[in-house]
Amino acid sequence: MKKCPNCQNVYDDTKGFCPTCGVALVDDTQKTAAGGGEFFEKWGALLLGAVGLIICWFISAVVGFVISIVGAVSGWRSSNAINKIGSIILAVICLVLTIMTAM
Repeated sequence: MKKCPNCQNVYDDTKGFCPTCGVALVDDTQKTAAGGGEFFEKWGALLLGAVGLIICWFISAVVGFVISIVGAVSGWRSSNAINKIGSIILAVICLVLTIMTAM
């Protein structure tokens, strides 16, 4: 089976490109052979947002805000709704903390 890295649809091995978005399909077994990517794909944006929030609160508001924005951008590209919403919320909290420390 082959999988589209963009829209995550699965197709049979005869297809070379995704009929939906036109991206080259990858062998679904290649992804599992690499390993480790599933955790970050599922929870990475939330993890970046949480690290950004901790840094924002304890160390540097600007650095923490930048890290949380990176988490929010990767969360927005994620197909996981919890990852998407959670990383945006964490970035907004960091923005508020950054503004509060600047005052």
